[in-house]
Amino acid sequence: MKKKMIALMTTLAVASTATVTAFAVPNEGTVINPTTDPKTGSTAVLFDSGDEYYEVIIPAQVVLSTTAEQEVSVVAQNVRLRQPANGAKFIQVSVSQNNDFNVYNGSDSFEYSVKLKNSGKPLSAGSGVLAFDHDDHQEILFGTVDMDDVHAAGNYTGNLTFDITTEILS
Repeated sequence: MKKKMIALMTTLAVASTATVTAFAVPNEGTVINPTTDPKTGSTAVLFDSGDEYYEVIIPAQVVLSTTAEQEVSVVAQNVRLRQPANGAKFIQVSVSQNNDFNVYNGSDSFEYSVKLKNSGKPLSAGSGVLAFDHDDHQEILFGTVDMDDVHAAGNYTGNLTFDITTEILS
């Protein structure tokens, strides 16, 4: 039986759908791969309208594993929101609708899974990851890779895109 050596990597990208301008500020020069130790790095989305401010930090890359789920944190920090007189304002981070939860190596691909750590709830396109009106965080888990799903050796990459929106409950 042929031994398959695979470096599996999926890249987390950030898309902002806030109704006001937000800036994605990636950490320049941070590259995470199977030999990086420690495996850290992030992409920050900053929003500053003068009287409101928040930062959402999402890991820039995740290395998938055949032996253990990979845990990453989505973090909201330095949150300052002005609450409306009638209702509650919060920021929602969710998995974008255009995700297919696959990584690719040329024409070969396989599906991966993602779930919320605290509830075990699987994430799918449109799923909420974190809703916040103050500093908060949420751990998500990337499932293990079943080698029976992998057909070709090599690097598999893909994007997992998140939406960040402002919501007001009345």
